[in-house]
Amino acid sequence: MKNKALLLYSILLISTIGSCQNTDKTDISTLKVTSEMIAEQEAKCLDTYLITKIKDYNRDLDTLSVKEIKKLITENFKNLKKNKEDFISRNENALYQENNYFDSLTKPYLLTDEKLTDKENTLKKLVNNNHINYRDTILKGIYFNQSFKENKSYIKPIVRNNGSTVFKFSSEKTIYPFYNLNFHSEEDVQITDIYYHDSKENSLPTAEIHFPLNPIKIPQMKHVDSVAMSFKVRYLSKVDTLHFTKADIGVQKGKVKLLKMEDNYVEYELPYDYYPYHKGTLLEKVFYNKKAQVLDSEYSLSNTNHETAQEYYQDNLNHLQDIVSAIKNLNTREEIYLTLRYIALKNANIYLRSRAINRHLLKGNVSSFTLYLENTRDTISFSTILKNIDSVKEVYVNTFEEKTEFIDKNGKFISSIPHEITFLKSSRGNIQSTSYFQILNESYKFDYYFFNSKNGKYRALPYSNMEYLCPSILMVSSKDDKGISLGIQLISTLEPKVLTDVAFNNFRNLNYSKEGIVMYTDGSYYNLYDQNNQIITPYTSTPITKITPKKIEY
Repeated sequence: MKNKALLLYSILLISTIGSCQNTDKTDISTLKVTSEMIAEQEAKCLDTYLITKIKDYNRDLDTLSVKEIKKLITENFKNLKKNKEDFISRNENALYQENNYFDSLTKPYLLTDEKLTDKENTLKKLVNNNHINYRDTILKGIYFNQSFKENKSYIKPIVRNNGSTVFKFSSEKTIYPFYNLNFHSEEDVQITDIYYHDSKENSLPTAEIHFPLNPIKIPQMKHVDSVAMSFKVRYLSKVDTLHFTKADIGVQKGKVKLLKMEDNYVEYELPYDYYPYHKGTLLEKVFYNKKAQVLDSEYSLSNTNHETAQEYYQDNLNHLQDIVSAIKNLNTREEIYLTLRYIALKNANIYLRSRAINRHLLKGNVSSFTLYLENTRDTISFSTILKNIDSVKEVYVNTFEEKTEFIDKNGKFISSIPHEITFLKSSRGNIQSTSYFQILNESYKFDYYFFNSKNGKYRALPYSNMEYLCPSILMVSSKDDKGISLGIQLISTLEPKVLTDVAFNNFRNLNYSKEGIVMYTDGSYYNLYDQNNQIITPYTSTPITKITPKKIEY
């Protein structure tokens, strides 16, 4: 029963959010809530996210019986009534701590002690062509990596935020620099089509997509060639500014009223803030000293209210009593569910139209400040196709916490290993094997394995290190019983076959030249040639069956 009580308490919390005086004198005990009444309150609700939150919380009532719901709500009401002094005392203490914190840090500053931050063009920061740059870089072409985890498929866009362009020699694909959207921009991203290696998907993901930060879940455990996506970006096109000085204390400009500006402390009243963005949303705040320099922020608190602890207690008590009366004669969970939603929404609609107080402490004496508020947003829409950075492979890994499964391009199980693995990747990150993998052992060193995709079997390899020399060749080394290196051997990336009997020295003596790869051993330098007597370069990707080292005379 304790867990059920906690569950119901969380439901009641959302119902009492921002409790405030409801002036509606309707007899709550005779209230018969309909879906139309719910829809009417939802249409009035400014905070669309709160609608979903109320709906989700109250859906948890499915785990309680009607009798349990009524009993627990009644007990909550009685406990609140019984513990009035404790409730008020705790809230008074919280308010005292809040006020005391601000009071203790409010002080005059010497000009030399003030902490400043860089001055910037805030209007240009908020209203610019960033959304155009964002669109254009996406339309240039974005690739994604695909992964499989616990029998689920994901794609993750590959983007670069450092402004550089990368060319992947192994795939001959270019990854362009990515322009992030402005912080206050909003976007709606949808997948319109999924193209697997053998089919097109009609059943599309419905979860919200946070592009390009988070992986996107894909319905089927199959190799994805590409996905078609639509973008709708809502960006700021006009911003309002309100500027206040000490002469404006007690003055209201627009919907903002300056209450206090003393030393390093500022307090002002404005409409209660909520999400999503809307006209009047406070976007940025810039505080200045007497020399018009921008002050660094110490601490701030937003969306506080005027209520005393006594008023807050009475509002909560009245609200719970309304709920007890409203559900007293109800007989089904659905009736109770609708009633709680209705009361919560109606209460929220009053609170969201109330006014709040913002409080700020700065690292210097405040002489003036400017608020930047949303006025207008415009929308830009576009579509693109994201492509898989990899072509279809013979084998993929499906990772679990304590094992790894090998699957084919259709998600079909091949075999498994009771370890977490990673496929071998070149140090430059432009090549990754689908046959060689490594496991971190108890000594925090790698054990290496070869996976045969034709028979689904894997076997351990006797090497202490493996690294790509080029897309067709791996450098491998092993050690004797005393831990001394036995030199570098060269093997094929297709199978663990040694390509030359010559053992080279070590990685440090590996160099690249215009003539090809230069390796060093026993005081001499060598170029490498394949079975067709073609020189091997760092970019050789054709299958190699034999290597012939040829000495270079310097």
